[in-house]
Amino acid sequence: MDIIFDRYEVIKEIGRGSFSEVYLVRDVHLSRLMALKKMKAPVETNVELETLKALSNEALPVVYDYRQDEGYDYLFMEYIEGVTLREYIKNNKRTDHKKVLNTAKNIALVLRYLHRQKPPVIYRDLKPENIMIKPDGSIKLIDFGGVLRRSRSLDESKGNYGTKGYGAPELFRGKKPEVSADVYSLGAIMHEMISGIDPNKPPYLRRPLRKIDKAIPQGVEYIVNKCLESDERRRYQTMDDLIKDLDNYKRLRVKDYLFAVKKTIVLGLYAAAVLCALIPLIRGVDQNDIPFPYLIKPLFFMAAAILSNILLFKKISLSSGVRCIQKDIFLTEKGYMGLMGVTFFALGCLSMLLFGPLMPGRAYAMEQGEEMWVNICNSKERNVLFRNDDEMMIEDKVRLEIPKDDVPEDSLSIQVVATSDTGKRYVSRKFRVRK
Repeated sequence: MDIIFDRYEVIKEIGRGSFSEVYLVRDVHLSRLMALKKMKAPVETNVELETLKALSNEALPVVYDYRQDEGYDYLFMEYIEGVTLREYIKNNKRTDHKKVLNTAKNIALVLRYLHRQKPPVIYRDLKPENIMIKPDGSIKLIDFGGVLRRSRSLDESKGNYGTKGYGAPELFRGKKPEVSADVYSLGAIMHEMISGIDPNKPPYLRRPLRKIDKAIPQGVEYIVNKCLESDERRRYQTMDDLIKDLDNYKRLRVKDYLFAVKKTIVLGLYAAAVLCALIPLIRGVDQNDIPFPYLIKPLFFMAAAILSNILLFKKISLSSGVRCIQKDIFLTEKGYMGLMGVTFFALGCLSMLLFGPLMPGRAYAMEQGEEMWVNICNSKERNVLFRNDDEMMIEDKVRLEIPKDDVPEDSLSIQVVATSDTGKRYVSRKFRVRK
């Protein structure tokens, strides 16, 4: 084994990152195991060392020594037994929500300690790889190279900190991070632990938790959704607020009941519009009564449904943090005839208008070279990656979803073509999605 600085015996490598290597070493003088972090970036090392020296918390590693040699920085820290949260998720797939809430609370407590510093310390790169779970179930935060003290200038905060899928959206827009950025990252970790879905791997999907498993309490989904708000002003603004809801998640179901009441009102008005249009047709409508007064009641309830939808749901945001622009494309040719056909066509358009804003964002897209990859949901709600000029068989419908922030230009032109097995072209629809 190598002996460095005439004191530390290097046992083995236990981790590696973009800018650093981590080794298990033994202090031959004190017979104590330590973790050695060897780094090429002296600025990052100074930030990490400065932060850890000024902090004292049982969930943070203790720094024992710091050395420099031949352009490298050596940080000797407490060796933490256990596994990273990444290894834990990999071994356990989906985790029981009670275990997740307990882990999230422990993480929130140490983040609260950091945020209460003067000035606040923002972790910025919270992800499963940077969280250690000890044998007794307690947690330790590791890798403080991405921390930011709130008093620093915006220019100093533009480093490559934050991991796609875990970092808050504002981190990738050059905006100076607030403490709510750590709230977003903690929400992403909670979602992954419960769902077992890695948001940093294809198909870059973050589905609503209760669509994955209806047994998940409504309060848990509410907490995760609030953490993952794309608008930082709508997230938890302090860890105290988040911890309070984590402790009282069972009482948060009332918020979902309120949503159900609002949705019932809109659906009731929509159903009234349909009945007012269909019942007179079944009984028979005098030709002199078309279009009025026959259409008065259906149009009244349609207008009431649209107005109620705007008033009741204008503050509803998407749980995944992705704005969903939905456009239904009909790839079948049907010959509608008469007043009945016109009525059903109008009701179909109304349903798209009513329920379009309520559909949750389901997936993230990612650029691969010059091509745009998007998520496709087929009629069986199965998700597949789809790119330019690909072909796929469909049974009934497909839904194509592109996150607003991943549209490369101000607008995107998309063409969908329906063909038979023999190559005969039936229908082509071309439309433009604008930001």
